Amino acid sequence: MKKLRWRLVKIVFFSVVVVFAIMNLILTVSLRTYNNSQADQMTRIISENNGTVPKMKDYDEHSSNKQFFRNSFYEFNEESAYRTRYFSVSINADRQIKSVDMDHVAAIDEKKAVRMTKLVLFSPKEVGNIGNYRFRKEYTNGVVSDIIFLDCKESQEFYRLVVTLTIGVSVLLTLLITIIFIIASKRVVRPFEVNSQRQKQFITDASH
Repeated sequence: MKKLRWRLVKIVFFSVVVVFAIMNLILTVSLRTYNNSQADQMTRIISENNGTVPKMKDYDEHSSNKQFFRNSFYEFNEESAYRTRYFSVSINADRQIKSVDMDHVAAIDEKKAVRMTKLVLFSPKEVGNIGNYRFRKEYTNGVVSDIIFLDCKESQEFYRLVVTLTIGVSVLLTLLITIIFIIASKRVVRPFEVNSQRQKQFITDASH
């Protein structure tokens, strides 16, 4: 009966581990996808507004912006133009840096911005991540002309916090469920144990 009991404990333990692993995977992938989609929509907004985040009054005045926001889920409001941290880099036809606009960011200096730009230029991706920034490349006649970098440090820190908490809670719940089942498994296997003893007793009596 001990073997049966521990076999049941193992089944419950691995079942709980698989369930929590799938749940955490879905949560983390969904959250990362959401954060990236939010960042990509903002870099698109900056790109379509000549390298700036439009203020709410500008958004109200442009029908194209209105239509864009109707088709998106980006949380754009009166504070977006003031809280968004980003910088943009202009590139010439020879893939050399022409200028760097640092008016909307304070977390990095121009030298680091230039290094990030050079790394992104070698990337085949149109959008992607580099450090705490989400970048978008803009093209003119098939050649990169501008690169927009959006500061995503807050969303990335929130993402890491959620992942840490969910993994921690999952581990604790897995241990708790396993311990509870170990205690309860005595009652689960008790009927089997009683039945086994009765069968042994019956066989013993019959043999006499």
